[in-house]
Amino acid sequence: MVTKARPRTGKAQENIPEAKIQVSVDLDRPGYKVSMSADHQEAGVDLGILIHMLEQFFRFSLFGANIVSHGDYAHHAVEETAKILGQAIRDALSDTREAIQRTGFHMMPMEGILVTVSLDISNRGPTLINLDALNNKALASMAQHMLDVMAKHGGIDLYCKV
Repeated sequence: MVTKARPRTGKAQENIPEAKIQVSVDLDRPGYKVSMSADHQEAGVDLGILIHMLEQFFRFSLFGANIVSHGDYAHHAVEETAKILGQAIRDALSDTREAIQRTGFHMMPMEGILVTVSLDISNRGPTLINLDALNNKALASMAQHMLDVMAKHGGIDLYCKV
């Protein structure tokens, strides 16, 4: 008897006073839609750039996602989206961790900077994220926090340097 593998999809959502987030991921079907908004925009938190970063993440990872996120403040939308995205990735991998290549490494030049990413999908380990090459320090701080939260909730040991 042949057992059909469970689809590598995951979903997670959160509905709290600070944010309402819905995320679904499909590790086997590229394509993405990212919608993030906030009632209040703080200085240095550019949701457009962070949406672009998420879209590039999905584009280069070759897996699909649908994200709908709204927060009272932009930083709540970003932080909670990262948390729920990590949970959805963990859910998608829950039955298939043994069948995947657990580690990965990639370097890519982008507009005068070199992006280096290394990861281990191991359910352990810290993150090390250095975005010092970005000119906008507030954006770098928010992006670093977003990646850190996503990795921790996704069970991913992440190293990222820009």
